[in-house]
Amino acid sequence: MTSGAVLLSSTSTVVDFTSATTSTYGTEARKTIGNNMTLWSGNTLWDNELKYTGSNNDRDPVLVRIGGTVPTNQYRASR
Repeated sequence: MTSGAVLLSSTSTVVDFTSATTSTYGTEARKTIGNNMTLWSGNTLWDNELKYTGSNNDRDPVLVRIGGTVPTNQYRASR
């Protein structure tokens, strides 16, 4: 998510999240790998699919890790 609004239209809009000059929302929204910024992965099952609902979805393992079924809980991993 960008830190500011991005106007959308019928013409394609490119937002380059690999560029350090693209401002993102919040702190630690991206990680630097080599010369590129990367987004945190959402594929918890390593199956080349991102699923929010249904069987074998990626949301439930995240919710279990943060301690429940409330999607607003937080978890900070130790560094």
